[in-house]
Amino acid sequence: MGINVQKNSVVDLGTNSTIKTNGDNAHGLWSFGQVSANALTVDVTGAAANGVEVRGGTTTIGADSHISSAQGGGLVTSGSDAIINFTGTAAQRNSIFSGGSYGASAQTATAVVNMQNTDITVDRNGSLALGLWALSGGRITGDSLAITGAAGARGIYAMTNSQIDLTSDLVIDMSTPDQMAIATQHDDGYAASRINASGRMLINGSVLSKGGLINLDMHPGSVWTGSSLSDNVNGGKLDVAMNNSVWNVTSNSNLDTLALSHSTVDFASHGSTAGTFATLNVENLSGNSTFIMRADVVGEGNGVNNKGDLLNISGSSAGNHVLAIRNQGSEATTGNEVLTVVKTTDGAASFSASSQVELGGYLYDVRKNGTNWELYASGTVPEPTPNPEPTPAPAQPPIVNPDPTPEPAPTPKPTTTADAGGNYLNVGYLLNYVENRTLMQRMGDLRNQSKDGNIWLRSYGGSLDSFASGKLSGFDMGYSGIQFGGDKRLSDVMPLYVGLYIGSTHASPDYSGGDGTARSDYMGMYASYMAQNGFYSDLVIKASRQKNSFHVLDSQNNGVNANGTANGMSISLEAGQRFNLSPTGYGFYIEPQTQLAYSHQNEMTMKASNGLNIHLNHYESLLGRASMILGYDITAGNSQLNVYVKTGAIREFSGDTEYLLNNSREKYSFKGNGWNNGVGVSAQYNKQHTFYLEADYTQGNLFDQKQVNGGYRFSFLSAG
Repeated sequence: MGINVQKNSVVDLGTNSTIKTNGDNAHGLWSFGQVSANALTVDVTGAAANGVEVRGGTTTIGADSHISSAQGGGLVTSGSDAIINFTGTAAQRNSIFSGGSYGASAQTATAVVNMQNTDITVDRNGSLALGLWALSGGRITGDSLAITGAAGARGIYAMTNSQIDLTSDLVIDMSTPDQMAIATQHDDGYAASRINASGRMLINGSVLSKGGLINLDMHPGSVWTGSSLSDNVNGGKLDVAMNNSVWNVTSNSNLDTLALSHSTVDFASHGSTAGTFATLNVENLSGNSTFIMRADVVGEGNGVNNKGDLLNISGSSAGNHVLAIRNQGSEATTGNEVLTVVKTTDGAASFSASSQVELGGYLYDVRKNGTNWELYASGTVPEPTPNPEPTPAPAQPPIVNPDPTPEPAPTPKPTTTADAGGNYLNVGYLLNYVENRTLMQRMGDLRNQSKDGNIWLRSYGGSLDSFASGKLSGFDMGYSGIQFGGDKRLSDVMPLYVGLYIGSTHASPDYSGGDGTARSDYMGMYASYMAQNGFYSDLVIKASRQKNSFHVLDSQNNGVNANGTANGMSISLEAGQRFNLSPTGYGFYIEPQTQLAYSHQNEMTMKASNGLNIHLNHYESLLGRASMILGYDITAGNSQLNVYVKTGAIREFSGDTEYLLNNSREKYSFKGNGWNNGVGVSAQYNKQHTFYLEADYTQGNLFDQKQVNGGYRFSFLSAG
């Protein structure tokens, strides 16, 4: 034994004293008297050797003191009026290390341990050890304590009618959140033990009230990571008040009172495994807070046996609370599922969603149903709460009225990710429309061109507004492109031109939740027949490859992106007849036109960064156009000027398709009508150079288009 102080003795160890022992049961300081010390160091290594054990009297140990027991307890009071004051300061904190049963312990009815500014570490190599241990009526107080517990340890533990009171900053760091950070134990024949803590707390570990009374008052900045339990045995309770604090719930929990002020209860941050949810049972809830939750609304499919984090309030509920339910793009939802996320018995509290929730490809929200709150997608209606049947009145002749026509249920709304992905059906369709329309205008004026060959270059640009259709919202898109080609007349006797071309279109769609880019590269061939009587026909074959990417913000302001590619082909046939209104062949003319274009676009699959799989099915398009041109030709020497206006109707005869959001099928169709108007001019100079410019506007059921395109054509002339 290091120092043995008997009853009625007074010992002052001064400053910077050191006590070391290495024998079994060789305590560093054993006292029944009055002891004082500052900056004391105690280091004991023997089995069952305690650092400081006080059996009576008061021992006061000041700042910068350090107690280490390799195989026993750190500080312990046991006996009549045994008191230890272990007082560090903020600048000179005290410390306790225990490789034995406890860090500090009060073990009899009048035994007390008072600590300030102290760091306690317990590590018994996986065996049970207690940071603070009060039993048999003992009492421990602590102000600004930090407790670290290794595997197998418990942080703060009270049993057999004892009490622990903690104030100011409190840190409890167990090796896992499942370990006991704070706990009471029920013992038959004893009153409930009590643990009270008030201050800023950083707790990694669980809080268990087993036959005890635990009251935690968490001041701003507190963070608790762990679970809770209150068994209500022996009148026990677990009451928690949180002010601007966070509780990370790690598993199923229950407590008696949860009073929240601007605090967060997070079910999601420490989910042990994917798909594992937690239920928090609270008897009484009050205040205002945010609950961060997760949900699997799909379950076994279509909402059968679905599940998620659940807040269950069995007694009274009050206050205004926010539910922040995590987005989950990989959910295979259909937009018809419903999941209860809050249960109450009185419905008195108010719960609302912090934002709409993206689950799979659809948006969900929170609504009250009876006294509960549930997660739902638009288009679903809660089951009505049945009312008691009234006492039947005497029978009267029935009055028969026709049933009112039911209002159609709103359809579930796609997420911004699903909307941008599904809208690429429109982007691809419109790019193909733009390219085919521009290709039909590529020649400028082939009439009177060279027999040896021609090369041409055309650029185009414009904007498209696509209207909301089906479940997809509208978007607008600017685009620009370039085409280059060459052709040759096959013979002098047959006015048939054949040619090849390549082109590229770049577009920038603006979606409701973000923007994107699109690119289409294409190539093909064409044949144009130009008869002397003004009749012409034009055949164009095109193969294309489209690339798409988008970036949107989801309902919780997280960035989501995706990209994809698809191939397509089209074939178009146009025919028209020019009728000159003057016998000279120049001057005013009219030209009726008709066109039929068939397109096939392959399917495309995109996986968004939030887990949503977007599959766009292939589709066929059959687009018809009937137009009329009124123009005026002027010829002067080797030059010619042609000015015209045009108008015409367009119609999509096919275009039925669908897209899948995590295999949830949504139908879509491009069918509809439109009207196209334009004005243009082409000018030929010296028979070799042709310039052309056109502006037109298309207005349709599904989109509007504004476009300007211009180009240049060079014709080779035979020598001589």
